[in-house]
Formats: sequence, structure tokens, C-alpha cells
Amino acid sequence: MVAYNRINALSIQSLAPGTTYYYCVVSIEIINFDPYDLVYGEKIVSDIYSFTTPALDKNHVSLLIMNDIHDRLESIPHLMNLVIKKDIDYVFFNGDVFDHQEDEKQIIDHMLRPYAENVASEIPFCFVRGNHETRGKFARNLHHYFFNPDNRQYYDFVCGSTHFTVIDSGEDKEDTNEVYGDIVEFDSYREEQLNWFKKVAETRAFKAAKFRVVLMHIPIYYSGDGHGITHLRKLFSSQFNEKEIDICISGHTHRYGIYKPEKEKHHYPIIMWGGPKEGNRTIISLRTTAQQLSVKMILDEGKLIGNYEITSRS
Repeated sequence: MVAYNRINALSIQSLAPGTTYYYCVVSIEIINFDPYDLVYGEKIVSDIYSFTTPALDKNHVSLLIMNDIHDRLESIPHLMNLVIKKDIDYVFFNGDVFDHQEDEKQIIDHMLRPYAENVASEIPFCFVRGNHETRGKFARNLHHYFFNPDNRQYYDFVCGSTHFTVIDSGEDKEDTNEVYGDIVEFDSYREEQLNWFKKVAETRAFKAAKFRVVLMHIPIYYSGDGHGITHLRKLFSSQFNEKEIDICISGHTHRYGIYKPEKEKHHYPIIMWGGPKEGNRTIISLRTTAQQLSVKMILDEGKLIGNYEITSRS
């Protein structure tokens, strides 16, 4: 067993589908850890929590999406409380939850704790890295505090009738920009993801899905012509059209909007979250069934400011 460490990740095997499990978390202090003399100290036991695994024949999927929080920890519970959290499968943090990565305390206080005190004991979250999460002295430690599929910053998975693809859009400036100090290489990293996406798009899971959803922090349109944006556009624009994704959800610009398909650009809608300031914060609710995908965007005052619906291709 992994012991005498501070950060733990536990993988639970042989879980049955459509089943509710109950659990608690136990932490035991190790006072002395000599080769033949292990002495325990205080034991801390959490309350009992529960979670339910998805059913194999499940068609409906429900998730919430937030991004561009920028260290405003009060925004997480505020936005979560605007929606009905019953039957939510996942919550996505779609990038720029932080201004930059300073230390562990920031990650705990500005993201993990406000989320955990709201719903984290029951609803898992998925993390999508934004350009601000690549910055700061603690940026390369961020991945220790959550677990994505394949333990990478880009990944895909299927839930119900829907296939999800997560792209790590990287930084918004050239790799050679002096502010990065010669310690980044996002162009080749994005090209790596393009090759990966081409393989994903050939899988049975992708082709059989009723809906194909892409989440990426930096959108490939409607966000200017900076290097990161134009490079993403060059790599993924034709691929997303050719592989017939149904929707792309992004942020980055701090301007919320629903951009309908355009024949000469993107054959799918692009949904963009708002910004971090009060009056411009939004939360996105996405729900799918076997026949329909629906998106609702809610402003931080509780007002519905946008919606979009897509019918299944088959």
C-alpha cells in the first residue's frame, strides 16, 4: 500500500453498473516509520457519502460546465446553486479556474474545497486545462490533485448516448514568447492531440455515439487571431467538420454567446461561457437523451440567456 505520503489516488475495481455505493475516507497519522517499528497516531474518519455508477443501458446524460472562474472561489457554489443538481452525472471545469498556479493551498481553497462542500462527495468533476493553468511555479503539480482518464490533460470517454472529447488547447501565444522563458512547447503538443483525435474518431465508441461533444478552453473561432487560436483552427477546424462533431463548448474570451453553425467555418454550434466578474458569470447545463441534446446557459442572476437543441443523427 502507498503510505507516508500526502496525496493519494485510489482506483476502485469491479464496480457494478447502475449501483449505489457508500464510502467514507479514513486518514491515520504515522508517528514513527522505522523499518520494523511503525507507530500510528490520530485517526480521522469522514462522514459516510455515496455515489451511483452509470447504468450500461443509460441514454440520458446531464452535466454542468463552468470556466474562467479566475480564483473567485465564491463563484463555484453561487453558480452551482442556480441549477437543480439532481441527476447530474458530471461537472466540467473548462479551464482558467485559476489566474496561475501558485501553491497547493490555492488549489484547495479556490477550487477543491468550495466544490467539495457543495457536491463533490457525490458528483465527479472533470478538469479541462486552460491557458492560465499552464502558468506559475506550481503549474506542473496541478495534475496531482485530480484524475482524468488516461491521466492526461486530453482524453475522451463515453457516457450514455454521448461521446466526450477533451482538448488541451494550451497557451495563447507563441512558444518563443519571452514571457514563457523557453519552458513550453505547445505547438507540437497540439499536433500530438490532432493525431490522437484522428484515432479517436475512428473508434466504434465515437462513430456509434448519438452525440459528439468537444470541450476545449480556447475556441477556434470568435476569440481573435492570436497564435494559439489560429494554430488550433489550422489543426482542428476541418477535422471537427469532417468527423461531424455536434457541439464545441469553450470559454477564454469572457464573453458568453451561442454561435450557430456556419457553412464556411464550423458545421456545429460553438457555445462560449462568460467571464469571472459578477454580472457576466454563467453556468452551462447540457443534457442528452437518445434523441436530443439540449444546452441552456444561465447568467449568475439566475436568468436563462441562451439555449440550443440538436436532434440525433440516427
